[in-house]
Amino acid sequence: MERNIMKRFSMPILVSGILLAASACSISDLVNTSPAPGTPDPDAAKTAAGAMDQYRGAITEFRAATSGYSTPAMYIVASALISDEMTSGEYPKEGNVSFSAASAFDSRNLLENERNGTIARGISDPWKGLQRTRITAMNSIAALRKYAPNAPKDYIGHAYALWGMAEVMLANLYCSGIPLTTIQFEGEYDYQPGSASADVYKHASDMFDSALVYAVDSLQFRYLAQVGKGWAQLNLNNYQAASAAVAGVPTSFVYYNRHSAVIPLSIGTPNFTTVLSINGGAVKLGFGTVSDNEGINGLPYRSSNDPRTASSLIPEWQDPEYPATEIWSPDRWTQNSPGNAPIALASGVEARLIEAEAQLKQGGAAWVSTLNDLRNSGFVTAPGSTDTTWNPGTGAALFEGNLPGLPSLTAPASMAEQVDMLFAERAYWLFLTGRRHSDMRRLIRQYGRTTNQVFPRGSYPTGPIRVYGMAVNASAPYAEVQHNPKYTGCINRDA
Repeated sequence: MERNIMKRFSMPILVSGILLAASACSISDLVNTSPAPGTPDPDAAKTAAGAMDQYRGAITEFRAATSGYSTPAMYIVASALISDEMTSGEYPKEGNVSFSAASAFDSRNLLENERNGTIARGISDPWKGLQRTRITAMNSIAALRKYAPNAPKDYIGHAYALWGMAEVMLANLYCSGIPLTTIQFEGEYDYQPGSASADVYKHASDMFDSALVYAVDSLQFRYLAQVGKGWAQLNLNNYQAASAAVAGVPTSFVYYNRHSAVIPLSIGTPNFTTVLSINGGAVKLGFGTVSDNEGINGLPYRSSNDPRTASSLIPEWQDPEYPATEIWSPDRWTQNSPGNAPIALASGVEARLIEAEAQLKQGGAAWVSTLNDLRNSGFVTAPGSTDTTWNPGTGAALFEGNLPGLPSLTAPASMAEQVDMLFAERAYWLFLTGRRHSDMRRLIRQYGRTTNQVFPRGSYPTGPIRVYGMAVNASAPYAEVQHNPKYTGCINRDA
């Protein structure tokens, strides 16, 4: 077997940074070393410019996998549907005996439907995108070391941070038992069996540590790695380690996924934009609408009138076949130019929320003060701009002018109510950034709640089952079982 597997894997990324998003992800596809029609000379990768293109490809893959597809098949929308942030706007017709991918995620009827048609795509596409991010990041690191030794070391740190973020997201969305298969740059692939969720979070934390070694000059990349490590440690039930990880991250920090509504013809710098985003896609195409008190347990994202989760009814996007279906679009996605909105994937606000949770676990009143410092500081954005200066909040994205600070909170008496308050604040501040679903799983795993206390439940408006299912995560796609000889499926489906 030929060793240079990257002939088949890396070159489409090198050309445009987006072409691989349309290709298959299974290892069996990657080891076919016959060049695709139009594939450039693979030796182009063995240059400083080629190494930089691989680095850019890792950024592209991350953006596409997390907020770049206009379908339910990117991490943020899949995470929002399976939680209480969004509900499916794509309801099947009356009497339909199947679920769409969006409604399967939304109703959590995944255990019964994971091998079925379009639903399989909804399950497999986030998996493929996040695994591609891992592979592209690890290979870009090797390429930068070998062929671009004079490039800023911070690029290697950035790639490590994206690698870690992809693994945290895999562990968040999918069941325990995630194979961290590797494909070495100019070398072999190595199948891996499924790793327990805790081991994936630990490995991700190690990637963030590596990022911090290399991200010396770029505070943006360093803060991304710190927040990512804090997120991983929070999922490991290590609250003080999580708080220590984010120490020193300024509240004003934001790491954006930047997007363009138009496919770029070329990619020129490490800060290029990628095609599409969730604004005009997931909502307009009917894959999701902002929820409100979904399934009894859901938070009132719309009726609360909270500026952090503001949304608008979009009459022109109603489906004439389903006139009763309302499509509510989050204002942060459509306030300015649909398709161009930057999406926050890490922020200093999240750092403060991690610290607040560690303070709550430690006891005392400091956690409420931390939350109130965020609420009272207000938001500032640049009038007329599609960008924003955030002071401090991810919830303020793309609002014009100034918004007053939110009123202060008073700590409730019981610990259960205090936990509810903290997690509600996390839900509002981090709305539609891919955090809510993992928080709901943590409420079960780390705070002793039950699925029926946390996730939407009761009747569901469509599909053959008409009730919410009990799945709290998705399984790996069936292709993983077919092509990875070491993978045997989920270790368990627990939160």
